[in-house]
Amino acid sequence: MPYLSNKRLLAEMSIALVMAIVATLTLEHSQIDLMVADWFYLGMGHWMVAKQAFLPDLLLYSGLKKLLMAMLIYLLVATICRAYHEKKGNAITAKWLVPVTKFRVRELAYLVLTLILVPTVVASLKAYTHVVCPVHLTIFDGTLPYLPMLDSMRNTIPDKCFPAAHA
Repeated sequence: MPYLSNKRLLAEMSIALVMAIVATLTLEHSQIDLMVADWFYLGMGHWMVAKQAFLPDLLLYSGLKKLLMAMLIYLLVATICRAYHEKKGNAITAKWLVPVTKFRVRELAYLVLTLILVPTVVASLKAYTHVVCPVHLTIFDGTLPYLPMLDSMRNTIPDKCFPAAHA
């Protein structure tokens, strides 16, 4: 992994931040999110992908969360074992550690940290945003009006869908 200078790292982070802001503002003012949701809406309160259906729930919601948790646990244990073996100077012989032998401990620790921080940030943002799920919007036969992400906040809305955890 090549070393990045502080100036280059700052430049890349600044570019990423500007791109994220531009993408957010573009999506916010173009209502592309509603156009995409409309593709999945069949009318009369029915959706092409129902969250309660087994396969969509398995692939997009609960199954994916369980897979990520299993991956996190495996990588956490593997990172600790790799660090221990490196410190002791022992060769790694366990077959279950073979997939991580090509990565350095630092890279594995970064991945573990990412797998912990991303869901935590998403859950925290959900607690403070007011964007409801499309199923609850009046334009899709729900009861709540569409409020853009940057509009005034309504704390009385119990259902919050932004940011989407499975996205």
